[in-house]
Amino acid sequence: MRMEEDVELARQFTVGQADSEGWMRGSRSLTHLTRAELDAFHDDYLALLARYAHGPEDAPDDARPVLLRWFGLPAD
Repeated sequence: MRMEEDVELARQFTVGQADSEGWMRGSRSLTHLTRAELDAFHDDYLALLARYAHGPEDAPDDARPVLLRWFGLPAD
């Protein structure tokens, strides 16, 4: 899963978020889901990514490459 890269991105977020001029966003949450709801959430997340996806050739002029991560795991 390339977890080392994710840990480094989290560190960069912590260090750089205040000076990012709004280019760094994040969210954390704890909720209670069934397995089916977690599957649905994941599918909705993928659909949201597809909705906003641009390659460099069709991205708006003011777009920047942005790294996005999502993962869910049981808290107990």
